[in-house]
Amino acid sequence: MALIVATATAAYVASVPIAARPLPAAEARTTPSSCPALTPPRLRIPARFFPLERAGAWVPTEARDCLYLINPGSSRLVAIFRAPNDARIRGPVWSPDGQRLAIAYKSGSGFKAVVLSRHGRIQRAYLGRDVSFLRDGRAIIGRADRLLLADGPGAPRPLVDRVGLEAAAGFKINAFQIFSISGYGRPGLAITAWGREYSRILIVSSEGTVASASPRLSVAAQMSFPGPPAWSPDGELLLIPWQRPDPLGKADHVHCLSRWGLKRGYRLGFCRNPHFDRVVWHPDGGTALLNDGRVVARDATVRARVPRLSRGWSVRWTQ
Repeated sequence: MALIVATATAAYVASVPIAARPLPAAEARTTPSSCPALTPPRLRIPARFFPLERAGAWVPTEARDCLYLINPGSSRLVAIFRAPNDARIRGPVWSPDGQRLAIAYKSGSGFKAVVLSRHGRIQRAYLGRDVSFLRDGRAIIGRADRLLLADGPGAPRPLVDRVGLEAAAGFKINAFQIFSISGYGRPGLAITAWGREYSRILIVSSEGTVASASPRLSVAAQMSFPGPPAWSPDGELLLIPWQRPDPLGKADHVHCLSRWGLKRGYRLGFCRNPHFDRVVWHPDGGTALLNDGRVVARDATVRARVPRLSRGWSVRWTQ
């Protein structure tokens, strides 16, 4: 597949150091201690994909305005942050060093993206509805029409706007998302972009160039991305779940797994049910686990099957 590259421009948007602008009183009164006491999600084998030395961050469906921490080797949930006004949290996303978390939530008439310490203290706050990290630890802030790079104590600088994204995608984009994609790619940040007619995975570099990492999936042909892609621990390979109609007519649709890398580009692994929409890499990067119990190799071929992991899939773990 040919590589599509577009240069990027974007308008200036200021960030706000927390010390420079006090939080509103209603927000200051919101404390993690008001979050409900919950039991941690139960993990099943194989534990090798979820080592005990990892920390987990969890936003449960029972309390979507609360962020909980699962400390390494612990089975206890600790509430570390609660969004104001029962706002639903988008995220969380770990920084590559595992020392910070990033989330976004609705605030007033807009959205706020914040970077937190592991204890839930707000370190930086930005105007934005989406947030993630590059492999070098710099934060990316997503707004409705652009991405910005937070690479210092000042305001984030423009990275790419919707025009740049659409030039690489090859269609008009209605929405895009970065927080749900796990891992940190060496080529840049992976995003899922949706339009009225198509959807596509794009890669945005720290210099603002944009490349396509998948074919265009046609809405009319009932093709879509049911879940987010995931970077390998070395940042070289992206595994991409997607689905299409079953050509044999035995099912409404069939689930597929593809891979993308800098060296070989996009390659199809397989198209075969049952349903899956999540990928978790083994820490050594040799295999990955799908949430239907299949274990796949780096070339996206199936190597084994294991029991499912229950609600552990909803936890974001450090890498």
